[in-house]
Amino acid sequence: MEKDTTIQTQEADVQRYREAFRLFDIHDTGDIRLDELKEVLKNLGVEASDDDISRRLAEVDIRNNGVINFDEFVRFVSKGNTEMTPADEMRQMFRIFDPDQKGYVTKDELKVVLNKLGLPFTEQQIKGMLDYADIAGDGRINYYEFIQMMR
Repeated sequence: MEKDTTIQTQEADVQRYREAFRLFDIHDTGDIRLDELKEVLKNLGVEASDDDISRRLAEVDIRNNGVINFDEFVRFVSKGNTEMTPADEMRQMFRIFDPDQKGYVTKDELKVVLNKLGLPFTEQQIKGMLDYADIAGDGRINYYEFIQMMR
C-alpha cells in the first residue's frame, strides 16, 4: 500500500513539474532559456541573483546549450528543493496567475495562464470559472477566492 502512495506522489510531482515547465517555457519551444527562467522566478517571488540562477542552470544543463529541457528542468527544481507547505504552494500558484502582484486575477490573466497550461477553455467557460470563483462579485478573483476555488 505504501508503494502505491509513493508512486502516486511521484506521478503528482511529475505532473506539477510539467505544468510549471509549460509556464516557464514562455515561447513554447520545449526548452527554457535563462531569461525566461529569470522572469518566471521573479513572478513567483523567488529572490535569486542572476549569477545564482546562471550557476544553477549550468549545473543541470547536461546538453550544455544554455537552455534546459523538461528533464533538466526537473533536476533544476529538485536540486536543493526544500519541502514547501501547502500554503506556500498556493501562494506560488497564485503568483503565476497574478504576475504583477495586484492581489487579484482578471479574466484575461486566467485565460492566458490556462492556455499556457495547454487548457484552452472557451470564453464562456472562463467566464463561468470566474463567476463561480468570484465570491465578492467584482469581476476578478482575489487570493481568498482563489484558495476557495482550488479546494
